Amino acid sequence: MENHESNIERHARIGQTSDQLASRNAIWRMGFYGLLGGLVFGLASSLLFPSAVVGAVFLGLLIGVGLAVSIEEKMKRDDSLKRSETLKSLSKERERETQSRIAAAQANGDFDRWKIDE
Repeated sequence: MENHESNIERHARIGQTSDQLASRNAIWRMGFYGLLGGLVFGLASSLLFPSAVVGAVFLGLLIGVGLAVSIEEKMKRDDSLKRSETLKSLSKERERETQSRIAAAQANGDFDRWKIDE
């Protein structure tokens, strides 16, 4: 029987956290987009302006890495937004639970001892 474990499970087994995995993926993404941008700009420049190939390759490399960084930052913002939404819903759920306990305690008369008769 074959063991089909996912990449996340495999990395967790070897002790790599999800944050480490995400940063490693970000580095790969930057390299990939940088290489792709350099290649595309180099090829386009060699067809249009053959004397500016080296500059176009570096420009493509910078644009590709910039694109990868912006994608990474957007993913971080989305993760942060999802995390805050989850925390907000948990907070609301705890507040509802607390209010229901207070209402049950008032119905049972447990709060009567706290009333001060003046």
